[in-house]
Amino acid sequence: MTLGAVAFITAFFHNLHLISSWAGLIGILTGAYGQFVSVTTRERFALIIGLGASAIGFYLGMFHGGLFGG
Repeated sequence: MTLGAVAFITAFFHNLHLISSWAGLIGILTGAYGQFVSVTTRERFALIIGLGASAIGFYLGMFHGGLFGG
């Protein structure tokens, strides 16, 4: 959830695209693994919120310049 918040917040600043894209990518991967191993609905609910924020941050970071500063 923290990676999702970082990715989401930094995605709105054009010069922070490296942070938002990398945090979003790592957040998506860890969130997907968390969905795989989660047991309760409460865990899955929080993971979905974090995954959504990570995905938005990742996509906006990719739009602003990508993973390697292109």
